[in-house]
Amino acid sequence: MAKLLLTVFAVLTALSYTSADKCECATFFIDDVKDEHKVYAVPDTPTADCADPQPCKKSCETTFRKLTNDGNLKHVTSRNMTVGELACKMYRRDKKDGILGAFVRNCGGDWISAVNLAEKLSCKGGTIVH
Repeated sequence: MAKLLLTVFAVLTALSYTSADKCECATFFIDDVKDEHKVYAVPDTPTADCADPQPCKKSCETTFRKLTNDGNLKHVTSRNMTVGELACKMYRRDKKDGILGAFVRNCGGDWISAVNLAEKLSCKGGTIVH
């Protein structure tokens, strides 16, 4: 009986560990980092070390810089919209002089900043305001 309980405990522990064993990378306005307010997210990737978020952070920063042409809000994305237009469309709420940033969550922990854009962005009703 004790062996069975130990086995069940080990399986449940392994299942709970692997479900959070990922690196998440998403874009938020830096003053509104909430899951429901993600502007954009790239597919999760496996993480090798839950105790060290640096590889996750580095990967996210590299991806963010590539997708935004090194942080250019006027860069035209594969969706035929600029980074700024796409951010406003995905955010779907008003924002004045907001700053976009890439954030990472390693193994289900808290969101931490990877990189921020220097240029400010304003949105109204899902549309970019110049």
